[in-house]
Amino acid sequence: MRFFLLLGAIVWAGSANLTRPLRVYFYAEFFGTLLTEAFLLLYGKHSPEFAWSYVCALVLILVASLWVTVDANPSVLAALTGIALGTLVGVLAYREGLHPYRSLYVAEGAIRACCGVILLINAPLRGWPKVTITLGFLWLALGTFRLGFLLHESSPIWQKMNWVFPSWIVICAFLLVGAFARSPSLRQ
Repeated sequence: MRFFLLLGAIVWAGSANLTRPLRVYFYAEFFGTLLTEAFLLLYGKHSPEFAWSYVCALVLILVASLWVTVDANPSVLAALTGIALGTLVGVLAYREGLHPYRSLYVAEGAIRACCGVILLINAPLRGWPKVTITLGFLWLALGTFRLGFLLHESSPIWQKMNWVFPSWIVICAFLLVGAFARSPSLRQ
C-alpha cells in the first residue's frame, strides 16, 4: 500500500510542468523507489543486494537533490559547501570507526539537511517558491530524521518509524508539490 501511494505521489508531482532539475529529481525518486522496493521484495531488508540497491538509489536521489539545490541557489559556492560538509562528515564518521552503512546515514542526513536549508533560504528569490519551500522542509525533515535514527537505532520505536515516517512525509510533500505546480494561484 505504502509503495503504491509513494509511487502515485511521485508521479503526481513529477508529471507537473516543473523546471528540468525538479523533473530530474522526481525521475530519480521514481527509479530509486522502484529499485529499492524490487530488491526489498526479492531479497529482504537485511540482504546485501538490498543494501546495494539502497545505496545506488540514494546516490541517484542525492545527486538530483544537489542539482535542484544548485539551480535554486544564486551562489553555487553555498551549495558546494553543503555538499562538501555532508561528505566530510560521512568520511570522518567512517574514519572514526562507524560502520560504512551508518557513515552513509550521517552523510545522507547532513547533505539533505544542508540542501533543505539552502532551498529554504533561497525559495523567495527563485521561481516556484512554494514548491522549493515544500522540498526544503522535506529535505530538512528527512535529514534530521536520518541523524536522529542513527542516534536511536537500537530503539524498537525508531526501527518501526524508519519504515513509516520517511515514506509518509515524502508522500504528503509530493502531493503538495503536485498541487502547487498545477494551480497558478498556489505557485506564488
